[in-house]
Amino acid sequence: MNTLSLPETDIFQIRERGLAEEIGKIDRLAKLNSEDLLFVVRFTHKKMARRGETPTLSEEEAVEALRQYYALPILESPRQRFAISSIVDEYWHWHVLDTRGWRDFCQRVYGRMMHHVPLDPDNYSNFARVRECYIETRELLLKHFGDAVSERAYPSIKGDGHDVVICWFDYCITQDLFD
Repeated sequence: MNTLSLPETDIFQIRERGLAEEIGKIDRLAKLNSEDLLFVVRFTHKKMARRGETPTLSEEEAVEALRQYYALPILESPRQRFAISSIVDEYWHWHVLDTRGWRDFCQRVYGRMMHHVPLDPDNYSNFARVRECYIETRELLLKHFGDAVSERAYPSIKGDGHDVVICWFDYCITQDLFD
């Protein structure tokens, strides 16, 4: 039986491409780590205080929870969907609502726009898909960050999950609005 034999230059290029992809991930993670997410957290805490609410997460926990969530499209596939907990979602909403800042953040960290997809909890079939996506997201967070994942930020789902699951992160596959 014949086996596929690649010229040495092709083998080198394949190895180089794999290495380049890993270096690209490291570069994007470094960019993510250099982003100042504390301003988003502090702004969110101020908005919560104005509504008479006490934040569930400390500033440090919230920054870490956002960073972990934002790292998933880098560590996994950016074309995969990742669901967020209702606790962390509030911080993400305030980040996304700064549309220019969010666009610039996405461009710096991901190289393209990442979109927020709201969830209608009354749409049962859609909610069920997002609930399953949240379970997978939480498993990926635990896989990559282990004990650093806060149960307060990303709680386990008990019951139907309406108290936990809220939105998801979607990579715009068909078009990038900001190219």
